[in-house]
Amino acid sequence: MKSIYRRRSNDRAIATRLYLLGFSIFSVALFSSCGSAEPDPAELSETQELGGLYTVDRATDGRGPIELGEPPTVSIDTEFGTLRVDAGCNDHFGSFTLADSGLASFTLAGQTNTTCDAATEMSERRLIAAFGDIGSWSVNGERVELIGDQSALTLVIQPTG
Repeated sequence: MKSIYRRRSNDRAIATRLYLLGFSIFSVALFSSCGSAEPDPAELSETQELGGLYTVDRATDGRGPIELGEPPTVSIDTEFGTLRVDAGCNDHFGSFTLADSGLASFTLAGQTNTTCDAATEMSERRLIAAFGDIGSWSVNGERVELIGDQSALTLVIQPTG
């Protein structure tokens, strides 16, 4: 009898997680499109070019360099203002705004919930916290520099094809 109860409890927990993940994705999509008018093409000229898949080359926060292990990837969709960060163990997703003036804001709204080793988990938390600290951005060739009060991230575009 205990075996059946545990299985039902686990099934319920998995269903709840899947529901919350789906609801989070739906919410991000819904709220990122709310109240947005058609953008002025002149305003998006520089930021549209940033869309694509990047590798995090360097990351620092208030405690120093963040050990990345396998380089995390960042997918930026400038059309919808969304991003996805594969931080090594979990996938994180959210929204962002970039202004041609160099101001930036990143909000990561959800993540998968995979258990990983303690060192990877700590690096992942620090990397995701660094995204939340970002306040400005600049482009230098194939590198995108994201700068915050205590954080800095360097993204390198991944080759296509």
